[in-house]
Amino acid sequence: MKKLITLLFLLSGIAAVRADEFSTTYGLGVVHVDLEVITDLKFYGAAEIGKLEQNLKFKSEIVDKKKKRSEATLVSGNDDKWLEAETFDMPGMLFTMRVIEKKPGWYYVMVNNTSRQCYWIRIVNGINFFTWSEEVTNCLNVKRKDRTVNTLRKALNSNSTVPYNDQFEDCFQVVSVQGVWMCVKSKKECADGTTEIKEGWFRWRDDRELLITFTPAVKIEK
Repeated sequence: MKKLITLLFLLSGIAAVRADEFSTTYGLGVVHVDLEVITDLKFYGAAEIGKLEQNLKFKSEIVDKKKKRSEATLVSGNDDKWLEAETFDMPGMLFTMRVIEKKPGWYYVMVNNTSRQCYWIRIVNGINFFTWSEEVTNCLNVKRKDRTVNTLRKALNSNSTVPYNDQFEDCFQVVSVQGVWMCVKSKKECADGTTEIKEGWFRWRDDRELLITFTPAVKIEK
């Protein structure tokens, strides 16, 4: 009995480590930097009393008044290319970073996904946090990294796969997210030449990593 208890304890420890691998790499979620609001973003080595390490300055302007479309420009702060954020698309007004830790008034964000360099930023108007589940639920389109392993299924946790023409790339719209599973349907604008999927399920993450690539939405309503 003692050996059995010891074994169960070790196995639970291994499971906990594996479950924590995703949060270690990807964090708690992401912050969207609203480039219509934020013009000066400071990065600190520590919360509250930390040294100012980096400083990004932006400007945005309306490029199409009828469509109310704006574009942003990075004015200064990335001369040595230290920034390699989750998403950094100035014309698309999209700037997101992984949030590794939260403290009252502060986010610890990953500014370089390759080196995993992190800094602290203040929580102010225009810095909006979303969990990974919220982020992928509201994305514009999604596709699987490996379709041979992460098969498209007819129902949640089902072993029955959905017929799908693998000659074409994935092009799905997210319907809903339940845990690590995602319900999707074919996007209308890229359904030509593919089997139209009205509903299918696959995993969007496992214990270690994201199993999908996706285009984030610029604006997400809470």
